[in-house]
Amino acid sequence: MKNSFFFLTIALSSLFSVLSAADFTVTVLSGMDKVFPEIDDFSFPLGWKRAEIAAAGRESENFQVALIPLAKALDGVSVTVRDLRMEDGKIFPAGKIVWHRVGYVRTKSGTGTLTRTGRRWPDVLMPGEPFSVARGFVGSVFFTVTVPTGTPIGVYRGFIDFNAAGAEKQSVLLELTVRSFDLPLRGKLRTQFSFHPGTWEAWYHPERAREAYGVPASAPAGSAYGNYFHDSAGAKDLLSEKDWFRVYDFLLAHRLSPVFIYNWNSVKTPPRIFPPLEHLSYCYGAE
Repeated sequence: MKNSFFFLTIALSSLFSVLSAADFTVTVLSGMDKVFPEIDDFSFPLGWKRAEIAAAGRESENFQVALIPLAKALDGVSVTVRDLRMEDGKIFPAGKIVWHRVGYVRTKSGTGTLTRTGRRWPDVLMPGEPFSVARGFVGSVFFTVTVPTGTPIGVYRGFIDFNAAGAEKQSVLLELTVRSFDLPLRGKLRTQFSFHPGTWEAWYHPERAREAYGVPASAPAGSAYGNYFHDSAGAKDLLSEKDWFRVYDFLLAHRLSPVFIYNWNSVKTPPRIFPPLEHLSYCYGAE
């Protein structure tokens, strides 16, 4: 017991000595962790510099890396992803590893269960461009690793480098295990999310959608705005068939079926069937 305590003390002392000499530190986190921007809300272990993920062909997995300034603020933070390699020399290309800076939204109101009312929450993924992190705050980088079909199975390893102006480079090791099978492009289960056609039409043609669906100019944005599109059987389809197939391909690429479980019935007009019957063979069909 005494020996264990001794070695733990030595390990912690070494860690703190390294941190005190560095300009910033990085630590690997799960893609499911919520990393708040204020350092006083950061409760994750420091110094974890190894990311281990596993994925099948046509599957994407993710993880995060938190950056914490120590001596000074970080400016011009950049991320360099290197190719991953197996011991026999096979390469997993760096181009299949995409990173985004985690962005934040500030809440304005909430219930008693929302303890961070008025503060910022991690929400949107920003473009992978150089960024800054002020001292006393945390920057989070979100990585998505996509394994193409037919990728040779095995364990690939490589490093990801984090650089900031005037600071010593920090790196983490990424270990990717590619499984021995590919996921199908199309599934047989409906998606639980709502992909109402009017929502897509409003995204691509907002003004035309407002006119076609009779949405008043005072209508709020967000989910309440989308409620106007549920009664849409009588509205003109604002997207071409080619555009709809682009929507289907986007959803399928993210392992989401374009066919959802909800049926928007209308008391005014017959419900609009989406996807239309002539498109179901594409959404459900064999590869």
